[in-house]
Amino acid sequence: MGSITPTTDGRVEGAISKPWIRTPLVRSATLSRVAGCNVWLKLDNLQPSGSFKSRGIGNFLLRSLPASPTAPSTSTAPPAATPASPAPTPPSP
Repeated sequence: MGSITPTTDGRVEGAISKPWIRTPLVRSATLSRVAGCNVWLKLDNLQPSGSFKSRGIGNFLLRSLPASPTAPSTSTAPPAATPASPAPTPPSP
C-alpha cells in the first residue's frame, strides 16, 4: 500500500482513491433562454451515487485526515447515551 501525504494547500495525495468521477457542465438552452443569460448545469447526477453528496463528503473527509491516517478524526454518529425527550402530555379537557 502506498503512503498518504498532506499537501501545503490542504489536499491529500497518495493511496486514497476518490469515490467520484469528473462530471460535465452542459449548457441548458431552455433555462438560458428563460433567464436571459447562459445557464450551465453541473451533471452530478452522473456520479456513481447519483448526487453531489459523494464528492462533497469525500472532499470534506480528505481535508479532515489527520497527519496519521490511521487515527480517525471524524465521527458521524451521535453518542450512544443521548437522552430522548419524553412525548408531550396532551392537555386535559
